[in-house]
Amino acid sequence: MGIHTFRDHKLERGEEIEQELLGTIEGSRFSIIVFSERYADSKCCLGELTKIMECKKEKDQIVIPVFYHVDPSDVRKQRGSVGKAFVKHETNTDEEKVKRWRAAMIEATNIGGWHVIKDNGYESKPIKEIIHFIFKRLKPKLLPIEEHMVGLKLRLEKLKSILNIHMGDICVVGICGIGKATVAKMVSNDILCHFNGGSFLEDVKSRSKYHSDKLRLLQELLRDIQGVANLELNNNSEGVDMIKDRLKSQNFLIVIDDVDHWDQVQTLIKSCVWFAPGSRIIVITRDKRLLEICQMDESSEIEVLLYEANALSNEESIKLFSQYAFKQDVPEVDHINLLDRMVKYAQGHPLALKVLGSSLYGKTIDEWENELDKLKNSPKKEINDLFRISIDKLNYFEKEVFLDIACFF
Repeated sequence: MGIHTFRDHKLERGEEIEQELLGTIEGSRFSIIVFSERYADSKCCLGELTKIMECKKEKDQIVIPVFYHVDPSDVRKQRGSVGKAFVKHETNTDEEKVKRWRAAMIEATNIGGWHVIKDNGYESKPIKEIIHFIFKRLKPKLLPIEEHMVGLKLRLEKLKSILNIHMGDICVVGICGIGKATVAKMVSNDILCHFNGGSFLEDVKSRSKYHSDKLRLLQELLRDIQGVANLELNNNSEGVDMIKDRLKSQNFLIVIDDVDHWDQVQTLIKSCVWFAPGSRIIVITRDKRLLEICQMDESSEIEVLLYEANALSNEESIKLFSQYAFKQDVPEVDHINLLDRMVKYAQGHPLALKVLGSSLYGKTIDEWENELDKLKNSPKKEINDLFRISIDKLNYFEKEVFLDIACFF
């Protein structure tokens, strides 16, 4: 992977930014702004800064501020040499332009960055950290996803529209429905590069039963967001304090999978207001009611948005089933009647379609018929286990009602 860098020191300097530089800023994925003591003296630098912040809004450009031998607070509040420079600009520059420069500087300095302190050791350390940060954004650690994805592109776009990563707020999205974990992994892989880091915590329900389990979950979350492989915690309180300190500095994408009680989320993240602006939290659950209750909670700090992943359509189901049963997108003509029965049995559930299709690959029509007869009396173990999870979540009274209803079929 090649990284092409650009420095503007070879361009002719003047009152206005050269068109070449504007085009370079627009075409960049990252902009590193080095705020030095005399940075605000340069009208060209301030013009570049304004353009960079426009690209951040319009093109999702990633902006990295570096405060080189200056106090970040002085730059943000435009005090000292920065303030004097702006006062001077106001005497000989258009008032509206100066206001735009001031606003761009405030916006840029509110982004988490690096503070290089004078006479404080080697400057190679922050340089290496910035390089690591950029490489991590360019090549994020992606989650493994199965092949033969069918019908998920529209679901991915819908979830992305709800997450709306272009907004600078903190957003919590709860996902339920069919194929929810796969959609969550897809969206995580797709948008992770827009965050300072991320964590995908799997099987939280089964890993939250004991105190030691919760401690391991906290350690995993911290390792992911800090990028420290060997981090060890002594207790939950220590982990919670470290997470709070880390989350407020930069935006993160956190995915918490298989939740059946909101306490499991709060064990990891006590408060959503800990997060830096632009952060996104995704909670995956089988229980839609859990998310609806959170939506109705008026005392909640942040609104929980709901995304329900729908079952595959009949056309999508046929395509997915065919990919496993026939190793192609369309079914063989002499199997169509039997295929329709198989698809109906799976009810649009991707895993059921994959299991059934794989088991019938290369089988004769008679063997398909036998398999259908078996399914009427005894579902395949993989499918049975899948639906059993939902049954096991019911309380005693709900299970009794379910059995009463089942007697009618």
